[in-house]
Formats: sequence, structure tokens, C-alpha cells
Amino acid sequence: MQTPEGGLYVNSATGSPKNLKSEKSGVFLNFFHNEWREKFETRLTDEEKDSIDSVVTNRHQIAQCQNVGVSYVRVNEWAGAARLQAHGGRRHGGNHFYL
Repeated sequence: MQTPEGGLYVNSATGSPKNLKSEKSGVFLNFFHNEWREKFETRLTDEEKDSIDSVVTNRHQIAQCQNVGVSYVRVNEWAGAARLQAHGGRRHGGNHFYL
């Protein structure tokens, strides 16, 4: 069971991380348990790392009203790879991914 106090502790101890690139995600997981970081890093392919990092980079640029110069197709590819990794490499029906 999660408690508000637990969430407050995590936020205060980690700085309320959001939109982390793959390397910082590993560092964040290591805060809780080093095996989590190891599993996360060994499961990620270079393509998946690049996809996660590209989604985060473009999100930051869009938030700053910068032109990212990417197509919907490319963003969809990145998002698909990121969603696949978020679910431990499992596809959920056909070619669709779910968060």
C-alpha cells in the first residue's frame, strides 16, 4: 500500500524526477535498489536507450517552444520502443503498445 508520506519522502530525497533519460533513470532506480538499476540497464538495447532519450529531449525542446523537426512517424517509433521497455518488453495485442 502506498502512502502520501512515502511519496513525499521519495520526492524530497530524489528531487521529484520527471522525464528522465535512460542513464538518469538507472541512477534513480539505484536509489531504491542496485539490482533494479542493473536489470534496467541490461535489458535496454542501444536502440531503446536512444528512443527513450529522444522522446525526453524532444519533449524538453517542445516545452521550450523550439522546433524539433521530427515527423509523427519518428516520434511514434520512439514512443513505441519506450512503451515496450516500460512493460518489460511485452507487446499487448498486435502491434499496439500500452502504458
